[in-house]
Amino acid sequence: MAEKQDLLTAGKLAQLWNVPPAQVKKAIKASGAKADVVKGRCSYFGPKTSEKIHKALGK
Repeated sequence: MAEKQDLLTAGKLAQLWNVPPAQVKKAIKASGAKADVVKGRCSYFGPKTSEKIHKALGK
């Protein structure tokens, strides 16, 4: 499992990449990425999964 500080939510990824959260959520669906960790209703993505999502954004 990834380290706690390496895990980011879709909202945090959007802030990091300076894109709207809706675009990140669409990219998650388009890439078929699954969350590395789920706590309650929050999905956390590790570095490898984040890279897959970023590629789906096309940026």
